[in-house]
Formats: sequence, structure tokens, C-alpha cells
Amino acid sequence: MSNENEEIKILLMGPSGSGKTWYLNSFARAIECCDEQDEDFEYQLREFSGDAQSQPLFISKPSEKYNSVDGPNDYYWEFERKPKNNISRAKINCSRYLLYFFDYTGNSAMQLSEEISAIVQAAHLVLFFIDPTSLVNNQTKNEEKNQDEWDFDFSDSIDEKWKSHKPCDSKKQGPLTPKEYTVAIKKLFEFISRRNLENLHIAFIVSKADQWLQNYDKKIADVLLHFLGEDFQALLIAYQKNLKIKIFPNSSVGFTDDGTANFNSESNALLDPNIWNPVHSEDPIFWALEDIERNVLARKNSISGWLFADQLLRDYIPYHRLD
Repeated sequence: MSNENEEIKILLMGPSGSGKTWYLNSFARAIECCDEQDEDFEYQLREFSGDAQSQPLFISKPSEKYNSVDGPNDYYWEFERKPKNNISRAKINCSRYLLYFFDYTGNSAMQLSEEISAIVQAAHLVLFFIDPTSLVNNQTKNEEKNQDEWDFDFSDSIDEKWKSHKPCDSKKQGPLTPKEYTVAIKKLFEFISRRNLENLHIAFIVSKADQWLQNYDKKIADVLLHFLGEDFQALLIAYQKNLKIKIFPNSSVGFTDDGTANFNSESNALLDPNIWNPVHSEDPIFWALEDIERNVLARKNSISGWLFADQLLRDYIPYHRLD
């Protein structure tokens, strides 16, 4: 596929401590794992330096050092997928992108400032992080919510809540309430709809799945409904027909061989540094890239008018997903 060094802009949104920076490290690790597992394709991620000799990307294991960022951080990585062998249909399945990540400190990205709004308009993908482990009760705003206590009150009308409830404070650090999440998401959806950003992909990443996934055996959309409530469900239904939205569970640390969370709460790092298998860290970005590439092939088919124009789409091979 002729997308030589096409730039893909990715904005990370979410409150402080929701796992944005850890996710970036786990995505880099997931690319390593894809390269190891996929028999047909090679996957590479490099630090882009602007010259012909891009540097190998140093991948940091999750640790206390990466709890939060001190300010806006941009990451410019070169991603490439290419055949390991001379397989048929290789040309349309070769990809090379410059992945440009925008990672903002704390809750600042939750506010659609002029700077953030400009990034959203230029972005191909928004990664919106929702951390179920740090939700606080709508009624007891300043108290951390017990992980098993999810009986939030959503009795007020949705419209009245949106009118009366203020968005989250961009200077505030730490957990949000379900209402604050919903207000921020609604604001994002409205902005995208007004600007007709129909090609923008929005991935909701339900983070820290190692701490809740095993105890909640339902589809991920139902999990998010359970955490954020009916207001969020109504919002999602209202916008998902016209926007490209998908929900992904994610664990940046993954699990150990015996199925326990590979996370040491005391050191805030990997429990077993020798076992690092992130869960679904590749999925959101691969989902967006696949959709972008299929649309490119569909346009080529439309323009070419070939008798066998659909052959390009039939020959397309999706990206590898980790076991």
C-alpha cells in the first residue's frame, strides 16, 4: 500500500492517572510481540529522527517513573509492517506510518481548549482513557469510590444534568465522577459533529483491565455502561451512528502465567519484569489503521473501474492481534 511515511496524528485524552503514558509503552511492547507472533509480517517501531536512519525505540517497562507526565509530551514514532517472506498480495499489505502522539498532563486534554481543539480537527484517532478503578461517587465527590460500590444515582434527566453540571476542572488532578466523564465525552462528540470530522476515529480505552476484567464477564460495552451509567449509554447511542466509535478493554501490564495481574501495587511496577504481555494495547491503533487502509483501497477501486476492482479489498490482510 502506497502510504510511505504518512503521518497519523493521535491524541490521548483522559484524567490524571488513567494510564495514558503507560499505554504508550505497552503499545510499543505489543508491536514487539506482534513481530514475534506473526509468521508472515514483520512489525517495527522506531524513534523518528527526521533522517534516513531512524533510531530503534527504547521501550520502558511500566514503573513508578511513568505515573504521570509533567507537561505536554509529543512522541514521533515510525511504524512499519512488511512481509517476512515473499508472500502473494504483499504490496497492498505493506504499511509505513509516522505515528504522532499528543500526550497531555493530567486533565488538561479533557478541556477542548483552542490548542486541543486544533489537534482534534487534525487527528486521525482520539484515544479516550476511562479508568474504572479510580471512579469517585457523584454524590461524594471528594471521597474515592470503593471498587465494588457502583450504585450511582442517575435519576435526574440527562439534559438537566448536562446543563447544571460543570465540566471537570482542567487543573484538577486525579479521579473523575461518571458525570464528569460523560460531560467531557459529550463535549467532544458535539465538537466533532459540528466540525463534520467524519473520518476521525474515537477509541474508548477502559484501562487497568488486570484489576477488573476477571470479575466482570460481559461485553466491553456493557462493562462501560456498568461503570459510567445510563447517561453515557444514551450519549453513545445518540452519536455512534454517525461517528467512528469503538470500546476496548486494556491492561498495560497484562497477567502472569497463573492469571494474576502482573502489577506490584507497592512498587507501582511490573510484578514479574520478565513477563510483560499487555492486553489489547495494539487493538485501538490497528483498528484505526485498518479502517484507513480499507477506505484507501475502496477509493482506488472506485477510481479504477476495474472489472475485478474488489480484488484489492479481498487481498487485504488485517493486522495481527496478540494471543
